[in-house]
Amino acid sequence: MVTTPPAYGIPAEQAIASYNYRDIAEGTGIVDFNAYVGRDDSGLVYLMTGTLPYSEVIETSTSDGGGTSSFDKTFILSGFNLPQDMEGGGLFQIPVARDVGVSSQQWRTSIIIDVIKNSTVKATITTANYDEIPAGTSLRRIFQIPLTIPLVHYKKGDVLKVRVRVTITNIGSGSTANTTEIGHDPKGRDGADLNAANKLTTQMIFKIPFRISL
Repeated sequence: MVTTPPAYGIPAEQAIASYNYRDIAEGTGIVDFNAYVGRDDSGLVYLMTGTLPYSEVIETSTSDGGGTSSFDKTFILSGFNLPQDMEGGGLFQIPVARDVGVSSQQWRTSIIIDVIKNSTVKATITTANYDEIPAGTSLRRIFQIPLTIPLVHYKKGDVLKVRVRVTITNIGSGSTANTTEIGHDPKGRDGADLNAANKLTTQMIFKIPFRISL
């Protein structure tokens, strides 16, 4: 007798989902996608997956003259094997660190998240400016950013992308060089400042809501 294998909406290598009573009651479930850096023929590529691979690059580190630091990367999931409906409340975890060179420097952080179907933006959030870091204090934070996603239908082969833009501006004074770190390692290995000693992680996680077929 030939047994027909079961079909799942999201391939096992892309996502592992578990649903609780509230998920079932609301008809949606959250799937965790982990951001990481891989490589293809063109060089480094920014991807996401439901598994926990080692990222080739644990964190993106940039240095500047103490003015504005920017991070702008789009993380891509391979195409869906079956149609999917995305809808509901998502949550985006973005680990960020930035040092200070002089006591007069003060950081303002702004983050923009875009949820994209193929090449079309379907949901966007621009955070309020985070100014609560006192002057002369290094930025060490895991930002947790909620985003409500409207109903978006993905057909077979459609691609989910998440664009992450982080801008850190000096609203104080002083031009001493500084370093910014953005973590994206599913294993959560220590970075330079995004590490266990600072009670931080390098895991960048996108919690995406999907409709459950009951």
